[in-house]
Amino acid sequence: MALRKNVRWLLVAVVVAMVAGLPGPAGADHNDEDREAEFTVMTRNLYFGADLEPVVTATNPDEFQQALLGAFFQALGDVPLGGVDPGSNPWARMAAVAAEIEESGADLVGLQEAAVWTVNGVEVANFVDLIIAELADRGLQYEAVVSQTGFQFAAEIDLPSPPFPPNTALSAGLAISDVILARTDLGSGLKLSNPQSGNYENFFVFDTPFGALPFLRQWVSIDVKVPEVGKKFRFVSTHLEAVSPLVRAQQATELVTSPTSPLNTGRRQVVLVGDFNAEVGVTPFGIIDAADIFLGSGFADAWLEEGEGPGFTFGHDASLADPTDVLDDSRIDYVMWRGDGLEAEEVAVVDTLLDPGPLPRPLWPSDHGGVVAEFEIDDD
Repeated sequence: MALRKNVRWLLVAVVVAMVAGLPGPAGADHNDEDREAEFTVMTRNLYFGADLEPVVTATNPDEFQQALLGAFFQALGDVPLGGVDPGSNPWARMAAVAAEIEESGADLVGLQEAAVWTVNGVEVANFVDLIIAELADRGLQYEAVVSQTGFQFAAEIDLPSPPFPPNTALSAGLAISDVILARTDLGSGLKLSNPQSGNYENFFVFDTPFGALPFLRQWVSIDVKVPEVGKKFRFVSTHLEAVSPLVRAQQATELVTSPTSPLNTGRRQVVLVGDFNAEVGVTPFGIIDAADIFLGSGFADAWLEEGEGPGFTFGHDASLADPTDVLDDSRIDYVMWRGDGLEAEEVAVVDTLLDPGPLPRPLWPSDHGGVVAEFEIDDD
């Protein structure tokens, strides 16, 4: 029995060796098979919570003070002063954004208008910290891997009397940044390196009764390795000028052409996301706008490739209070990409209706919607 068993196994081994030596079909070498992996990105303008137009268009100090007061209460209500009116309620809004991130499964998130509000030198609402804490409560670990601050503003604001005592003022501060969040728990196998950030040389300046108010804009980037396929891509997020099409076009041109731009990389694959404040095919005052500048430099638009319908991403009014308000104004938030072996597979706009709850609160996380795109990358 033992001899017959050994002979049988010997014959099997010979047959296997013979089959392995036969030529297979063309392209059937499994060692050379293309490998593919997927990852998901998101872009989200968080809306810092106030309409600044009355501030920057004020013509005298009294108007300026009233506009500042209005912007402060619109953004934060009277919560920093011990009240219960949350204004734009960044606390609830950032919790809703965290829920969107969880639902999307995003590995990388580009955040614009990531605000930090301070009152009398104390942080009262740090949008990124609020999102990260909410994600942690949901069992997800995300980190801010790169950040760049642009617009910063601080002022003494006179409080109305009554209800406040006469001659009462507070010091309010606002800083707005672009931030990249990355999932860093076991849910993502991406390897991150080389964080970079910068401000644009071109920016818009508002004239106020108290002098010039520069509105700096910025970009952030991170290099990402996908171990499953052994490939790297660069993830870039930005927020371009809203008021001036000329300045916006200059900023987009900087991002495309500057030697220090994160888009000028030896890597073929780049994912570019953000609030570009520009629509494809629209040329304000005859100016080729930012979205078309990026498309003209070799980027593909995930929505144009994979989306259905107009894909509007902007349209909620500044109060965020109308439950019937829909994103019907324009498509100005984008996920774009460049490079062989990288392809958008699915894309969607996200926009969460909040539970109104017992207290006054907004009904939308932002005046923008977010854009989520799933990508496939191979080892070509």
